[in-house]
Amino acid sequence: MHLSDTEDFAIQAKVAGLLGAEIYDDLFDSVSFAEVDQDVLLAYVNDAGKADDIESMYCFEISAAAETVLKRKIELVMVLPRALVH
Repeated sequence: MHLSDTEDFAIQAKVAGLLGAEIYDDLFDSVSFAEVDQDVLLAYVNDAGKADDIESMYCFEISAAAETVLKRKIELVMVLPRALVH
């Protein structure tokens, strides 16, 4: 299921609220939450290093925000560099 812009922005806003502006602005500046496949949320970011950091350090907060917005269970968050997708 591809996420709408509204769902993407809502998840971003909730994550920013959970993490605070400093962390969010540093790591999540180019993130987009793009789709859900079963219980996996896929997100894309411009920088591969940031993708690794986001996925390893903040998957719990992202899944909690996404579950609230999408009203469905998210078991796994995968953050991929955009270079691998396009």
